[in-house]
Amino acid sequence: MSRIVIFGAGTDGRLLLPKLRQHDHEVLAFADNSPLRQGTCFEGLPVLAPDRLSAMDFDVIHLALPASAPVAQQLATLGIGQERL
Repeated sequence: MSRIVIFGAGTDGRLLLPKLRQHDHEVLAFADNSPLRQGTCFEGLPVLAPDRLSAMDFDVIHLALPASAPVAQQLATLGIGQERL
């Protein structure tokens, strides 16, 4: 079982969550760039600022966004490598 963070606390993240849980993955949290969403709960999970991810113990980040390349680059600058996406 993988410990997963979903990047994108919106419609795509909402749709991805049950699919991951269906395959027995443990979804720990959402991450989002929106300051309005950070610090809230979405679908019963905390929404974190991306800069908090490096302190978390997780296996994979699933990008629930239509434009994932900029987010992948953002995560790389935070020390989260491509192998975890």
